[in-house]
Amino acid sequence: MLLFEYSKWDGSQHFLPQSADKLFDQLSEYVLQYGENVLRNL
Repeated sequence: MLLFEYSKWDGSQHFLPQSADKLFDQLSEYVLQYGENVLRNL
């Protein structure tokens, strides 16, 4: 299960957008790991 931590943005954090390749790799890994639950989770 993926865990996320949210906090209030105060302007001091740097925004680092992900590249499309890295995002696709992470999505692929998620589908491979949790394939049977993907449709339900989406």
